[in-house]
Amino acid sequence: MLLGRFAVERGGMTVTPPAGHPSLLVKLVALHGPLAADEAIEALWPDVDAMMGRRRLRNLLNRVKMASGELVVRERGSLRLIDGVEVDLVRFDAAADLALRHPGAAAVETAVALYRGELLPEDRYDDWSAAERERLRRRHLDVLDAGAECAHDRGDLAEACRLLDISLQAEPLDERRAVLAARLLAERGRLVAANDVLRRTVRSLAGLGLAPGDELVAALAAAPRPTVGSHDAPQRAGRRRGRCRRMPPRPSRHDT
Repeated sequence: MLLGRFAVERGGMTVTPPAGHPSLLVKLVALHGPLAADEAIEALWPDVDAMMGRRRLRNLLNRVKMASGELVVRERGSLRLIDGVEVDLVRFDAAADLALRHPGAAAVETAVALYRGELLPEDRYDDWSAAERERLRRRHLDVLDAGAECAHDRGDLAEACRLLDISLQAEPLDERRAVLAARLLAERGRLVAANDVLRRTVRSLAGLGLAPGDELVAALAAAPRPTVGSHDAPQRAGRRRGRCRRMPPRPSRHDT
């Protein structure tokens, strides 16, 4: 398990290797494997010579085996996970592929559920995981966008708003998504929630000393104002499942 947290499970039991080099080796192999043994040595012990590095690697593989059972094997100068090991980010990638090709409700829900959080949050500031973390984060957002568009197309505004809300939690400065979410909420008659989304985005930008873009300013100016003391009544929207045949237009994209 690499998404949301690091863990190794076997037969319903947690057998995560100890923190430090044992865990780091498994993470590197799961993320970049098959991995050349020399590359692993360089990442783990950049200041040791080749002979010492190989000796340490042998000891480290034994420590991993003692903690987690047979998990990482050395084969013709490379390290890989043993056959049959499932890696959650691989499952998410496969589900995301399907959801992006055919963004029906079931495919999107499966991919969204498999993304249980950012890649290895405990290693957030390490260079070796940064590129893959950003790729997966963007892929998750792409699935959410495709799912929201699909839900809108089949008339399920509640689901479209739910998916946009998840993406806004991940990208609180994304003005494009905020404007789209506010539009969909207003379509459902949820004027209080629509205004809250826009103003929350403005506050998030202001917290970083950033001014809202023209599109967000225009959306705020044009948003219908709820009356004093009003609140959004709960609504039940029927959900129609299936594939989408078209995509609705989006607001123009702004980088944030």
